[in-house]
Amino acid sequence: MQTLLRILDKVKQLGNEYHCFHQEIPPTGAGTRRYMLMKIIEPIKNPKEDFGKQEWIGKPMPALEFEGFIDKLLNEK
Repeated sequence: MQTLLRILDKVKQLGNEYHCFHQEIPPTGAGTRRYMLMKIIEPIKNPKEDFGKQEWIGKPMPALEFEGFIDKLLNEK
């Protein structure tokens, strides 16, 4: 759980337009969690009519690889 919290804190440091999605891959469960990063390009104006625009950055990655990817993005900022 500490790794997840550390990753989420780093994503928060990237800014409000960045979001992290994570999910365990069934049926194996623990140890198969994958992470993806998404950036909001255009915010949602009306949730009933508009989805906004988002950009997926990278591919699904395991925790340590994803954390290194986030660290690289933070160093480039």
